[in-house]
Amino acid sequence: MTGEASPGYLPYPRAVHAVQAILPGNPKIVMIGRNPLARMYSSYRYNYKAPTLQIYRTGRRKNVKPRMDDEYYEPYFFSFEDFIKAELKQLKECLHGYGPKETRDRWYDDHRWTRDEFDRRKKEKQDPLIDLDLVCYGGKVNYTVLREQWAEMQMAHPERYIPRKDAFLIQSFIGRSLYVFPLEWWYMRFDPEDLLFYCTEDLTDPEKLNDLSMHLGLPSYNFTNVVGQGAFNVGGHHGYDKATSWNELEKEDAAVPDNESHSVASIGVGNEFDDGIPLSAATRKEVLDFIQPYNERLFQLVGKRCNW
Repeated sequence: MTGEASPGYLPYPRAVHAVQAILPGNPKIVMIGRNPLARMYSSYRYNYKAPTLQIYRTGRRKNVKPRMDDEYYEPYFFSFEDFIKAELKQLKECLHGYGPKETRDRWYDDHRWTRDEFDRRKKEKQDPLIDLDLVCYGGKVNYTVLREQWAEMQMAHPERYIPRKDAFLIQSFIGRSLYVFPLEWWYMRFDPEDLLFYCTEDLTDPEKLNDLSMHLGLPSYNFTNVVGQGAFNVGGHHGYDKATSWNELEKEDAAVPDNESHSVASIGVGNEFDDGIPLSAATRKEVLDFIQPYNERLFQLVGKRCNW
């Protein structure tokens, strides 16, 4: 059995059409959804904090000293809360305003495969399709302001930096955690029986892994020993065929400061997914209240619930 994987396909409706064109028939498509708040913070650290720190350390920013301790650079970062508050405002304006119409304007006339779905949803008064990445964020405003949603914070703190080449990922910490919007496009073009959605926490359950294996057409297999070895390709440890033991991950968690996320919790082990995520109580409530209806819409679409 041959497979290929990239999370980069999911957000783009044009990828749906391309995959179907390249793989006619009934390919099995496996999608894994992580707890949205944990995914947001992980993306902040991986796509913003780490590459920006590297830029600072190597002396590629004027007026920022290279090769200093990490604490020196903290004032030069936008916080996770800065990004979340800015994106929440942007998404509310898009999803509750111009997003549905602009998505229809971009897709309806030139894409015959979407017309029937737009018409059906309008007739049945269902939630509209949204091309989130294309219509909700836009491009740079000027050389200083890379996205409209960051205008206020970038103008107020010009000493803080956002890498231009990663802006398309940094713009959508929340957006790429609203899985229902891209998935609705995939469900338009593929048989639901061939679309397999798994919660990240399912990957630590041997029975659910066996169900997935058998759904792909593989023979039954006992994954207990595999899961017992630890996590694969997680928490900075690379290699799909190399396990990092649960004990090692727990030790790493114990060494992580309270304001950082925890690798074991973030992949679905433990009682809380959002421990250590640096958001004020008010912003945390606002973002959770915002995403919860979209989580429910996702669960209805995929026919299962995650522990979010």
